[in-house]
Amino acid sequence: MKHLNILYGANDSFAQHTGVSVRSLIANNRDLRLDIVVAGLGFTIDARRKIESLSTAQARVRVVDFDPAKLASMPQIDPYPKDIYIRLWVHEFFDPASGKVLYIDADTVIVGSVRELADLDLGDNILGAVDIPGADSHHRCHLPPQYNYFNSGVLLINNRAWHDEKCLQTVENFLNANIDILHNADQDALNGCFYQRRVTLDYKWNLIAPFYRKNAYAGVLSREELAASLRDERIVHFNGQAKPWYYLPNHPRAGRYREYLAQTPWKDYRFPDKTWFNVLKKWAVLTLDHDSFIR
Repeated sequence: MKHLNILYGANDSFAQHTGVSVRSLIANNRDLRLDIVVAGLGFTIDARRKIESLSTAQARVRVVDFDPAKLASMPQIDPYPKDIYIRLWVHEFFDPASGKVLYIDADTVIVGSVRELADLDLGDNILGAVDIPGADSHHRCHLPPQYNYFNSGVLLINNRAWHDEKCLQTVENFLNANIDILHNADQDALNGCFYQRRVTLDYKWNLIAPFYRKNAYAGVLSREELAASLRDERIVHFNGQAKPWYYLPNHPRAGRYREYLAQTPWKDYRFPDKTWFNVLKKWAVLTLDHDSFIR
C-alpha cells in the first residue's frame, strides 16, 4: 500500500476543525497508508484523545506537542499567531528519509483522493503549491513578476531537501530581514525563498474561498478552467471569514464540513451564532440572492 506523511499545525482552539479535516482525509483515501501528525500548542488531554481516536488500521494519527520556545526568534506578524510557523519544523516531525510530507491547514475538508500527490515526484524542488489566481503580492516578498504567488495552506514538501538544505533557517532569515513589508507571515517568505524550486499544483488541491464566489477570478481564469477545478475538487480550503463551523456564512461546501463533523467525537457541536435573527437574515440573503457565493 502506498504511503504518505501528513502534517497539520494547530492550537487547541482548532482541535475540532483539525479533527474534521483528518476524518475527511482518511475517509477519502482508504488506498493509502497515512502517517498523520498533528503538531501544535496547548492541546488539552481531551482534545488530544479525540484527535488520536480518529486513527484507523491504515491511518495512524498522532498529536505531537510543539515547544513554544522554538518560536522565540520568529517575528510576530499580525494578525497571525506564531503557531502558524509550526509547519516549518516539518523535518523534526518526520524522518527526512521517509519521503514527502503533505502539509494541510486545519480549516480544510478533503473531498477526494490525494493519491496523485503521493505519486508526484518533486525532483530537486523544495515544495509543491497552488497559485492564487491573479495575486499581486510580489512586492511583499521580492518575487519576480514572471513567477506566480502561491497559497501555503496546502504544501507538498520535499522533506529530505528541506532538512539537508536547512530551509527552516532560510525562511527565518527571510522573515526577520523583511518584517517591515511582510503581510502573510511565512506564506510571503516561502514564496520569496523558493519560487525557483516550486512545482505548481493544480487548483483542485487548494480551492480557497474565492473559487466559490460568483464571477470568481473573472478576467483571470476562463469559465472552463474554473469549472474543471470545481468538477475535480480534492481539497476545499475555508480560508477567510466564511468558516463552516458558523451558521451565517453561506459557503457552498459547508455541508461537507458538517458531513465529516458527524463522524468525529465533536458530532454534537452546535453553531454558536444560530439565533432566530440570523436564521431570518440567512433566509433573506439566500431568497433575495444577495449572497456572493455560488449555490
